[in-house]
Amino acid sequence: MTSRSRNDVPLPLPSQHTGRLMDTIIIIVVMVLGYVAALAWRDASQTAFETYYPDDVNSLKARLIYATVATIAAIVIITVIAKMRR
Repeated sequence: MTSRSRNDVPLPLPSQHTGRLMDTIIIIVVMVLGYVAALAWRDASQTAFETYYPDDVNSLKARLIYATVATIAAIVIITVIAKMRR
């Protein structure tokens, strides 16, 4: 059953949108949790890097090494996830 507007155009009932709304809310919550986890891992990896290389923490070389390691880790994780999806 649908509601009617002034021009007799059927309007969808709220129950028809509930499934899509819940899907959208779940996607947003998962994305936020993923972002929080990424920030936690970033902090942990920076702390580990500072612990093992305390003299070079702010040098360009240290930052490039950190960026390279983070990029390689991201590529590996993305590749594994893509293979799991198939």
